[in-house]
Amino acid sequence: MVASTLGGETLGSVQQISQRKTGVVLPFPLPLNDSSEAEVFDLGSNLETFSVRGIFQTTTIAATKVLVDAIFALKTGNQKNKIDLVSDQTGTIGVKVMDIDITWDVADTPTSVVANYNVVLVRSK
Repeated sequence: MVASTLGGETLGSVQQISQRKTGVVLPFPLPLNDSSEAEVFDLGSNLETFSVRGIFQTTTIAATKVLVDAIFALKTGNQKNKIDLVSDQTGTIGVKVMDIDITWDVADTPTSVVANYNVVLVRSK
């Protein structure tokens, strides 16, 4: 079993990875015709996205925050280079970060601090 990472940073306990592939098409209905007569134009290949959901869990807020900050640091305003997503499910693929969502569990116990995350990625060349 491979430890899941994103850009070399640990993804903690991965709970779910979803993968989606969509095409960029423009439907163009023809006037006074049935929908089965519509033209559909393929405007630009396909887009493949991945959503990775998981948990960072440590014994202190500071230690959990280090993990959270490392993932946030991967989302910059200048993503010229792709980063690698590595997991058993995906293998190693080049991606760019589209969205990061962190939810801190406020009912943390004194021995466990949890941050839930969801990261949306797009496959990149």
